[in-house]
Amino acid sequence: MKIKPFILAAVLALGTGVAVADNQNQSVNWIIGANSWTAGFSVTHHAVGAFTDTFTFAPDVPLSLIDGVLASIGFKAKNDIDLYTANINGNSYTIDPNGSYEHGTLPPTLITAGPVVLTVTGKSWGTLATYTGSANVVAMPVPEPETYGMLLGGLAAIGLLARRRQA
Repeated sequence: MKIKPFILAAVLALGTGVAVADNQNQSVNWIIGANSWTAGFSVTHHAVGAFTDTFTFAPDVPLSLIDGVLASIGFKAKNDIDLYTANINGNSYTIDPNGSYEHGTLPPTLITAGPVVLTVTGKSWGTLATYTGSANVVAMPVPEPETYGMLLGGLAAIGLLARRRQA
C-alpha cells in the first residue's frame, strides 16, 4: 500500500480551509460630557483572513442620536484591510469600496436607550492590518415635569377662551 499519496491528499485537504483572522471583542468606555458621549477605538489584526470584531460601549446610553466613522489605510499588503460591513445596534454604516483606503460612515441615527454594540466584518490581508474608528452620542432632551404642567395649563387656558367665545 502506498501511504505517501494518502498523506499528501490529507495535507492538501486540510490546507484548503478558509483562513480566519483573529476576531476581536473589545469593551470601549465612553468619554462622557454634559449630554454627549464620545469614544475611539482601533484594532490590529495579526492573521490573514476574514474577521468579525465586536465593540461593546459602556455605560449604556439613554435615547440618543449616534454617528460613527471607520477608516483603514493599507498601502502595503501587510497593512491592508477590506471592510465589508459595520453596524451599531442594527444600523448599518455606508462602506466605501475596498482599496488601499477604506472608510465607513454612520450618519446621525436615533437609537433606543440601552447598550451600544458595534459589529465590523471584513478581511485582513496581512499581519499588521489596522483600522480605527470613533462613535459619538448626543442624548435626546427629556422634558421636565414642569414643562408638561405648563403645556397642560396653556391648553386649558385656550380651551376656556374658546368656550367663552362660543357663549
